[in-house]
Amino acid sequence: MCGIFAYLFREDGKMSMNMRNKIIRSAVKSQHRGPDVTEFVTYDDKICLCFHRLAIMDKSKSGNQPISLKDTPNKVLICNGEIYNYKALAKIHGFKLESGSDCEIILHMIQKFGIEITVKNLDGVFSFVYYDGDNKTFHVARDPFGVRSLYIGLTKNRDVVFGSELKSIDELVETVGQFSPGHYMTIKEGDISYTPIEYYNYKYLPIYSENETHENYLKEIRRLLEKAVKKRLMSERPVGCLLSGGLDSSLVTALVAQHFPRGKLKTFSIGLPGSEDLRYAKMVADHLGTDHHEVIVTEKQMLQFIEKDIYQIETYDTTTIRASVPMFMLSHYIQAYTDVKVIYSGEGSDEASGSYLYFHNAPSPEEFDNECIRLLKDMHMYDVLRCDKSTAGAGLEVRVPFLDLEFLNYYMAIPPRFKMPYKGIEKYLLRKSFEGLGLLPDEVLWRMKEGFSDGCSSKSRSWYQIIQEWVDKKITDDEFDEEAPLYFNPPKFKEALYYRRIFSKLFNNRDETVPY
Repeated sequence: MCGIFAYLFREDGKMSMNMRNKIIRSAVKSQHRGPDVTEFVTYDDKICLCFHRLAIMDKSKSGNQPISLKDTPNKVLICNGEIYNYKALAKIHGFKLESGSDCEIILHMIQKFGIEITVKNLDGVFSFVYYDGDNKTFHVARDPFGVRSLYIGLTKNRDVVFGSELKSIDELVETVGQFSPGHYMTIKEGDISYTPIEYYNYKYLPIYSENETHENYLKEIRRLLEKAVKKRLMSERPVGCLLSGGLDSSLVTALVAQHFPRGKLKTFSIGLPGSEDLRYAKMVADHLGTDHHEVIVTEKQMLQFIEKDIYQIETYDTTTIRASVPMFMLSHYIQAYTDVKVIYSGEGSDEASGSYLYFHNAPSPEEFDNECIRLLKDMHMYDVLRCDKSTAGAGLEVRVPFLDLEFLNYYMAIPPRFKMPYKGIEKYLLRKSFEGLGLLPDEVLWRMKEGFSDGCSSKSRSWYQIIQEWVDKKITDDEFDEEAPLYFNPPKFKEALYYRRIFSKLFNNRDETVPY
């Protein structure tokens, strides 16, 4: 994981030293995303670019950013991303790569084809800022599902600021929000308005064939998910897997494990004593023969981590916080006690598959599909936000095969009636695709879905119950009735108000960064 920051200074004259120092202080607040190297560069005393590097590909200095090509030194790039088809693009178009950085390909592509063709041809996850110093033009873009975080803010003088995290631009800007996934933006010197352009529209033409049955789709689902896992193995740093024991993380881990000798792949799970996640994760780890790490935490440790977690993930959304506390704690363990820097996770499957409990109430396949697409569009504000920032907060790079572009473009085109719960089982199509292969114990392959915050709970006391008892001591009924209605998105219960208080203390007047 890396962190990017860009300040497009639009005031006349030179940047003052005080302003430069203020910008630097803000930019370094996301340094945890890239603890290996930080580069801060200014251009024309107006443009500031900062890059925090977690060295994964080409660990040498040639992989540092901002990056430029030898023949075009005034055209520079900062990118938080992984471009899985960079070698294929270089071969197809005859580009001579000057480094081992997968992000370098973006420079070649933009300079030959422009921004729109470039983003439509990248297979990967990314947030980037490209500065053409010769033409005083910027290009900014984010991957289709927002796997890599990116915020945009405007100062009162209409300077525009970009950052991987809210905390890096919060004190500099008047208004701020997330840069929309699946969009790019071009900014020319003198512009005072900024319009993102959509290049990915979440429209999937249904696949149809004769004699439609579930069986028609199993082989291709399996092939594309295996491919998505394999392409994400590119790394010069050690790789591991988050393993909750649920279907998604277990399936991803099983596919990753196929590429490692038995006993070499590190896997990680977390929970309170006696949690179901710990039990199922060990079952999977034993089956696959991984080097498994169990992190058993106490109620007190989890409660004490909440404020640190909210500062890192930058939200007050209730379920996002519940799930991110254990994920953030586990990421810190990985950082402190292992050499793993690249970590696989199972995010994205629930949204694409419609596997949350309420999907059983879908009135029609069409409504089922519409809700899946809505969740895919919004997950950069919720589960994917949690995934990116919880791991980045500990200097890890997360990889999410279920959000692979090729896989999702196929999976979302399957007629929705085949993805709806079948015989009362959610994700039936996905489970069936890997049945009978010996990858996972049947008990795990067909395990009913549990939320991460539920699965990490102990049998006697759930994480939910622990939080409710905690906030009841912090907030009285009268305080809730008086305070809750004053907020944008008014909290509906004490737990939500407790999180809002913390968020408001850390990020004053940024409530609208969470739309609902």
